[in-house]
Amino acid sequence: METLLLTWTIAPHKNITWYKSTTLVPKERYNEYIQTIIFYITQSDFAQIVFCENSNACFHNLELVQELCKIYNKTFELLQFCGDTQKVIDLWYWYWDAECMDFAFDHSKLLRNCENFYKISGRYKVSNINIIIKKYIYDSNVFYQASPIWFFTIMTWFIKINKHFYKKHFYNLKYLCKKSKILEVIYWEAIKGNKSFTYMWIYPRFLHLSWRKYMIKVIESKLNYIWLAYFNTIIRKFILIHK
Repeated sequence: METLLLTWTIAPHKNITWYKSTTLVPKERYNEYIQTIIFYITQSDFAQIVFCENSNACFHNLELVQELCKIYNKTFELLQFCGDTQKVIDLWYWYWDAECMDFAFDHSKLLRNCENFYKISGRYKVSNINIIIKKYIYDSNVFYQASPIWFFTIMTWFIKINKHFYKKHFYNLKYLCKKSKILEVIYWEAIKGNKSFTYMWIYPRFLHLSWRKYMIKVIESKLNYIWLAYFNTIIRKFILIHK
């Protein structure tokens, strides 16, 4: 039984104007989020979906979501809170994501009762999600790296992770965020040299990507996987030798 955590910000604070996004209009963002929830309820193999939102904005469609869950035999949990806007301003917007994950980890009943969970940031709809779920059904910690130039990072918008691994390595790292150091680097530094995870070689396909662009990403991802497997082995040996 797979569990999905979606982290969202419906209404970004008015002082956070530098945040890069397709839209900062709360109504538009809300509509996109609802479409994402419906997508994962109706199109994915996730049995449980946790939605964690950190602007405490009004969630109008809870009854609709609950009815859909009954039809598709899914369980849905809604978590909302007021995030620390000043911290986001001081430590940059990746603090948002880490804050949401920590809050969900502390307060979600569904996450508490599962061993592993997927985390996808907000409005990303991954059309090949069921292929990914089946591929990594026996893996606990699966991370994605976009390309060789992002070797010293972990893409935080899409991960599968064991809750004990998260607690040990990633929990409360949000305070290390800063404008010059993104969360992806912080997470990578927290687990470098660790052998308890797998790199994902299947590229998550977004619904807005054309097939041509997707195939280019697939080829890039496979080459990247080979590159990572080789260099990661060298780096791990280097770390073990110099411990």
